[in-house]
Amino acid sequence: MVGGNEVAAALRRLETVLPLAASLETRLQRHVMQQIVQVFGRYVDVAAAAPAQTVLAAWQARHRIPEPNDLSAEAKSILFHSANWGNEAAPLLLTTLPRALSAVGSPVHQWEQFDLLKCYAEALGQRLAEIAQYEPLSIPVDGWLSGFLSAIERPKTTLPRERRQLTALVAQELGEWLRERRLPPFVADLSLDDLRAILPASAETELTALMVLLQRDATNATHGLVSEALPGALGLPAEHEQWDAPSVTAAVTQLRAVCCHVGTLPAALRRELYRAIGQIFGAATAISSPAELLELMRTWRSSYVILPKDSVSANARLVYEALAGRENDPDALLLQRLPSRMAEVREAYGRWSNWSIRDHFLAALKQSAEEIAQYAVNVTNDQAETLWQDFRRRIATLSVDEQRWVVKAFREEFQP
Repeated sequence: MVGGNEVAAALRRLETVLPLAASLETRLQRHVMQQIVQVFGRYVDVAAAAPAQTVLAAWQARHRIPEPNDLSAEAKSILFHSANWGNEAAPLLLTTLPRALSAVGSPVHQWEQFDLLKCYAEALGQRLAEIAQYEPLSIPVDGWLSGFLSAIERPKTTLPRERRQLTALVAQELGEWLRERRLPPFVADLSLDDLRAILPASAETELTALMVLLQRDATNATHGLVSEALPGALGLPAEHEQWDAPSVTAAVTQLRAVCCHVGTLPAALRRELYRAIGQIFGAATAISSPAELLELMRTWRSSYVILPKDSVSANARLVYEALAGRENDPDALLLQRLPSRMAEVREAYGRWSNWSIRDHFLAALKQSAEEIAQYAVNVTNDQAETLWQDFRRRIATLSVDEQRWVVKAFREEFQP
């Protein structure tokens, strides 16, 4: 049997517990609010012990993201409710937000397991991080990025409304566009002076931006190029907040011109190289076409004769023999065959790693031309002319087969 003392002790314990049980729900709700306010507090600069109203007001003031935006439905819901909470923290944190998050789905007073607090905090933290990382597009930045896509002829029907997402899309499209241009590797080495010589009629700002574009760093996936380097080269302030519609419109117009320069650059580079080659071989006026240059070089070569027994450098022999061939493609001969076989270069034009290789190629070509020029055809007496006329008279008396044999023997004797 239970003694009276034990019953009395049990009653006293019960009297102590009953008030605690009555306040348990209040205590649990207070604990939940404290934990959730801490989640909001990670994204605002307030004291750790600041009341819930202060933390929520600071968070809401910092995260004003207008519609339309690309946030998830839950993130949009948090923004909406935090903007309409009426300075009442408890209903927002204990009822509205846990019910809006799919990982929780019910207000705190309906929870059957206290483990939902962990799910609530994690789900809310993910959505708050999404909101904190979201950068809405300002009208000028949107104009620049969408104008960029238009300049490279990559328009899109729908575009992200978040700055970093749209920047990443533009950077990806720009990278693909540049690869499609098939620019030689050495364009990244072109200086502003080089570009002035290659594109003399272009505006200085456009050339500066073109140099920045060509010198892009592939390791940063062109993000910085799109959002910082190119806008700066085209005169936009470093801070996006200082951009305005007129300056962005002017920058986009200049960007279109820069993109046009990228398209014409390969032909301009070849034209500049051909001009320099033409000067080596005596071009008195501008060369109108690569074919004209090749014809000029072959005419120049016809004034000189190098015999197999003559001791000349490998480069001079290469140039002399190449110009005697039947190769009628100037690019194949002058941009591929000659530079790839010269010891100073050893690479075809399209594989040059830097623009300074051009100087090595031109120097080797000039030295070869000067060496070949030492073998000019000079008749000092009539003996050679007499021999030649006698040869023509005697070969005319031979049959066709005999003439072919003589020509073959002559070629083997005097041509390498």
